[in-house]
Amino acid sequence: MINKQTLTQWSIVIIMAIVPVSDLNADSPKSKLFELLGISKDASVDEELFDLLIEKLEELGIEEEDLSDGYEFMGGSRALNSYINMRMSIRDG
Repeated sequence: MINKQTLTQWSIVIIMAIVPVSDLNADSPKSKLFELLGISKDASVDEELFDLLIEKLEELGIEEEDLSDGYEFMGGSRALNSYINMRMSIRDG
């Protein structure tokens, strides 16, 4: 049986496959995600980004337990930035 976290990780891998590999290798994890979400690479890691990420994941039918407690409870910008780096590095590793 596949657990939720494994399903989420594979879903993110599938999403990441849409972006050309050459673009992925040249950018930071944050830049990769921003490109996938269609926002400026200069955008802030803030509650607005969190809400957009949640919206996109929900559109894809993905429930991400790590994000389920909300932006402030998870630790705000610092925690979201760590989450992005961790999840995007899973795709690269």
